[in-house]
Amino acid sequence: MNRRLLWLPIAAFGFWHIRLVEIMPLIVILFIYLIFAQEGKKAILFSGLGSVVGFVVSFVAAALSSNGYYYGNAAGLLLSGTNGQGFGKLGTIIYARYDIILLVASVIAIIVLLISYLISVRNVKPLALLNKLALPRWAVAIATVTLMALIVYRWIAISSGDATINVGNYALDYRGKGILASLFHLTFAAYAEITGWVLMLVIAINLFYVKRKFSEVEMVMVGIFIYTILIYSCVLRLEIYKGFAWLRYITPYVPIIIVLGSYYLDRLKRRLRTIIIAVSIVFILPFSYLVITNTDMTTVESSALHKIIAQVNSMPDDSVIMMDEATTMRLYLPLEATTDKMIIPSFLSDDTINSLQIELSDKRFFNIYISGGSETNDDTIAVIENYVKFFPHPRSPYSYVMPLKASLGRADIKVDKTGDLLTALSKSKQLMFIPRYQAFIHDFWGIENDFAWSKNKSSFTLPLSSDVGQTITISYRQYIPAYVFDNGNELKCTIIYEPTGETIYLGTINSTNYNGIISFEMLKEQMVDSTTHTFTLETDTWNPVNHGAEDGRDLGLAIERISWES
Repeated sequence: MNRRLLWLPIAAFGFWHIRLVEIMPLIVILFIYLIFAQEGKKAILFSGLGSVVGFVVSFVAAALSSNGYYYGNAAGLLLSGTNGQGFGKLGTIIYARYDIILLVASVIAIIVLLISYLISVRNVKPLALLNKLALPRWAVAIATVTLMALIVYRWIAISSGDATINVGNYALDYRGKGILASLFHLTFAAYAEITGWVLMLVIAINLFYVKRKFSEVEMVMVGIFIYTILIYSCVLRLEIYKGFAWLRYITPYVPIIIVLGSYYLDRLKRRLRTIIIAVSIVFILPFSYLVITNTDMTTVESSALHKIIAQVNSMPDDSVIMMDEATTMRLYLPLEATTDKMIIPSFLSDDTINSLQIELSDKRFFNIYISGGSETNDDTIAVIENYVKFFPHPRSPYSYVMPLKASLGRADIKVDKTGDLLTALSKSKQLMFIPRYQAFIHDFWGIENDFAWSKNKSSFTLPLSSDVGQTITISYRQYIPAYVFDNGNELKCTIIYEPTGETIYLGTINSTNYNGIISFEMLKEQMVDSTTHTFTLETDTWNPVNHGAEDGRDLGLAIERISWES
């Protein structure tokens, strides 16, 4: 293998997914090891430096091209997915300056690689000293016990429902559900489950109870195991939130368990080895059968996509297709590539849409949207049924990552005649905080990709029917750091129905009910006869500059969506 090309797959992975940041420290350590352990030191140094430079270029590209996704998937890693919550002033600074931290760390890595090379060419052999001393098993045991203790602590905190303990954003959904239910959301448990449980037990026995010294190969594998499995489980990726789909985040590291477990299995007698392998297969066989016999997880079935394309192509030449966010994610690119109709996706700005509506005022507008129900209306011109299948969903909280049953989800694509943006908004029954819907929110701090901070007094307009009562739900990101709620502090929240001045909602947000949802009822008798209704949201504010950040805005809630249901 050409050692000068070792950097290429690493840099390529960085452009494929920002999560290369998770394993870059391990990659740098392995290159340092190779510099000392292998011939062709210049080529290995070249690949080490190339890997770091490729990483820097990839994360800068991610930050420039998709800032929200970059921060959500990279910046949160250092803070256990909490965007700074629970880490006080330090957490706020780290989150706000994560790109600079990565750049500085990369420069340090380059310097360390260069120093390692200079030491190695002077015939200094630190590896020989390391091998002579051997990695003491008591050190591995202490590291393993400490990391496992952190995992168990967080597991107990989630299962007990203790809201004062920082457990990350996603754990809120299953906090207080009990010991077993919360266990299967932990990353460490997911690793054990998808490898058949027994391999993890074999590894643990060899790490704790076998008295021999580590071999050089074993020492490297154990180090990788501790980083990618234990440290990853209690620091970088704390939980498997959505079950099966979230396994994509740990899939690259599963072979580490298999390789190290196989290394230890090879030391056992053939009969015992066969029994352990058989037991592991028994654990994973039901899920394997599920994968083999069921449909793949898709966003749009091929047959449904062809029907949608045919429907759009059959529309008049002067047709303009409008899409909401959910439909844009699934259908914008295939329709743009296979039809000659003009498509207005959800990510266009208000100014662009307004100018297009003026320019295309004589055109016919249609709205394509996703619906979970079978109802139609006078404007519906087509329904494409069962456009998507979801695979698989857990039927029991005790089989969360590898469920024993699959369910096929039903959703329809509907094509309606529509007139304008307000009509499209009415059909989707949700106001999303993206540029397309900016005309319907007032006095917020501006849309930041797909959410917006409220001010002390902000407002929003909804196209509600006044013929029936409505349940209105405001979804907000849990981006307020935990220290804002220290010492029992609360944020008062009031919602006022502007046409009558009536207070519809009055409450407080604190550390015990900070769950991302505000919901209230709007009775038919409370509503004026109108097609649009404006609400004022008043909240107490907090200022990041008071906690070490440079953002001097007075912020309320990070709102991402407002939905309603009659």
